[in-house]
Amino acid sequence: VVSTQSTGEKWLEWVPQLLAGLGSKEARVFHAILQTIGRVHPQALYFPIRNVYLTVRGEYQEVLARHKNLVEYNRNLPDGDPMKKEIPDQPPEFARLKPRMSWCNKLLHVLREIHPTMLNALESIIEHLHWMKDAWYDEVLQNLYTVIQMCETEAFEIDHRQDVLNVKISQQIYKYITGIMQYLNTVPANSRSRDASKQTTIKQRFEADFDFSNNQGKKLHKVLKTLKCWVKMLDKTQTNNSKNYMEERFTYLSKFCSSNAEVYLIGEFLNPKAHYVKIARFLPKTETIRKHSLTARRLFIRGSNGKVYPYLMVNTSSHVKLARSEERFLQLLRMFNKSLVQRKESCRRNLQWSVPKVVATAPTSRLIEDNTSNISVLEIYRWYCKNRTPEMEVDAPIAYYYEQLGR
Repeated sequence: VVSTQSTGEKWLEWVPQLLAGLGSKEARVFHAILQTIGRVHPQALYFPIRNVYLTVRGEYQEVLARHKNLVEYNRNLPDGDPMKKEIPDQPPEFARLKPRMSWCNKLLHVLREIHPTMLNALESIIEHLHWMKDAWYDEVLQNLYTVIQMCETEAFEIDHRQDVLNVKISQQIYKYITGIMQYLNTVPANSRSRDASKQTTIKQRFEADFDFSNNQGKKLHKVLKTLKCWVKMLDKTQTNNSKNYMEERFTYLSKFCSSNAEVYLIGEFLNPKAHYVKIARFLPKTETIRKHSLTARRLFIRGSNGKVYPYLMVNTSSHVKLARSEERFLQLLRMFNKSLVQRKESCRRNLQWSVPKVVATAPTSRLIEDNTSNISVLEIYRWYCKNRTPEMEVDAPIAYYYEQLGR
């Protein structure tokens, strides 16, 4: 038996599991517990419940569109056709999705009634942070890195390695590259930007370089070489636009201060404690960096304690399911840390997992707490290639090994 009248503090670290319970038979009990949390700590509940609501709503719309297409297709079939079937008025998935949407909507309504100022501020912050996501060339560059990894994996796993130079790309790689072409065609050209003509030129050149109308254009080694040329070109574009200032576009964030609303640091409630740090202001500088195998925007937040907290705004549209599983794994590590603190030997040696705060602001984006003092071995190697041996490419060892496969 669960007491819903207990303080919401003890339930803070179990919010994802409580939200998952809204789709079960005990949804009313989970709703009561979440409502108790929301009254005391609205920000701890708002981000995850907003993300769940948008995810379920997106799935609901996909199911509805698929059902409408099926009904239309079935209606156009002639009478007596064996393919014609009776289709229910509503798809069976609605029985699972509608209750969750309803419970999430009720919780959001309660939060807006109790804490209208804070929720308006949080919504404005999220809206402006989403504008800060990758530029079109950042997303294309991220997708190119993914395709290169797929090509190299396929090349290294070929059974007959003597035929590596004649191997064609797989259907999966072909679909991924054509997906990048479609994305470039859907990106609107910014008429106010000086790079509008350059953007159009890049679209045309990309289609010309990846012309799969002939068999030569589908060869794996040729596609891989072309992809690496594109990565070099877009890397220069990213470097030239690596630093920006908020005043240019994000007026709400640049003018935000603690007098507007009492908003706590992003992810502050993932670790329940006695004192929580509030946001004093957003610093004006933002940076575009590549970290954790992702292209991200780094922003800086000054807390009410005077410290500066860096965060990464990351686009997770290409791996949404993996992003959610990563967040659950980090939740498990935070619970392990509690056990390590309570044990004598691990406490004496100050042994703990280093767990960054990760908050999903939408199904396809999230904020990750950053540590500017951390550096990976790959970043050290990149710095060495750039500053000590400029003539050496970062992926030269991989390229050399790939060439040896064809001999």
